[in-house]
Amino acid sequence: MSCSTTKNLTENKLIGTYHWTGIYGVGASIELKKDGVFKYNWVTGLINGTTIGTWTVEGKKIKLNSDLQPDTDLNKDFEIIRIEKRDTSLLTLKVLDSNDNPVYFANCFLEHNNKVIKSSSTDLNGFTKLNKIDSDSLTIQFVGYKTVKIKYDKTVSHYEIKMKEINDYYEYFTDKVLIFKHDRLYDRTIKTDKYVRKNYYERQKNVL
Repeated sequence: MSCSTTKNLTENKLIGTYHWTGIYGVGASIELKKDGVFKYNWVTGLINGTTIGTWTVEGKKIKLNSDLQPDTDLNKDFEIIRIEKRDTSLLTLKVLDSNDNPVYFANCFLEHNNKVIKSSSTDLNGFTKLNKIDSDSLTIQFVGYKTVKIKYDKTVSHYEIKMKEINDYYEYFTDKVLIFKHDRLYDRTIKTDKYVRKNYYERQKNVL
């Protein structure tokens, strides 16, 4: 049997939405789509989230890989793209997100001993400027992004900075394995006890 035929047969058998229910408002669902894309939704009380990625099949194993992957450099909350040093009384800033789009209305501060000395906000192009003054740090903040904190250098006239999003509630998948059996997706990472009875996602039946 060819690889392509095996893949087609397996896809037809697996495509659908599977649900898992825990206790006290805890649950999740996995939707396996025809195009090799999965959608994972989870809820824990009032907190919920969605992960989208790709799925592949190896025998009875389904592997999930999310579009977003954990940052391997856990100590780096931002990236300095470019620095310029010119003799000027102004410090200019350009602030971007991880996709190189401008972050507008980001709050930028020059601080001394954790006290704000000068502040401004970026415009629709992610650009702003500050007068150079005596300070010890440059801070950039925006909701949903990690705070940028840089030791202030008076010789720098321009920073181009890439901010990183906060994904505290994002569920990452890196070669996560599920086992398909009897119309269920078994997840060995789910530990069963007297409260959690199921370690599998059960296929949602079509309702006419």
